[in-house]
Amino acid sequence: MPKHPRPTIGDTITNLRRSIGRRHAIYGLIKNNLIKMRNVDNCCGNYGDPGC
Repeated sequence: MPKHPRPTIGDTITNLRRSIGRRHAIYGLIKNNLIKMRNVDNCCGNYGDPGC
């Protein structure tokens, strides 16, 4: 699987500002970062979600 570029702070802020609801955004941020840590990768595979 090809490595994805490391997301920038701006990408993270843009993903959190979408109108998906604050609770869902924080949940997605935590969940996707845990997936990235488990897989030791820069991307969790959920493109466009908070934390990815």
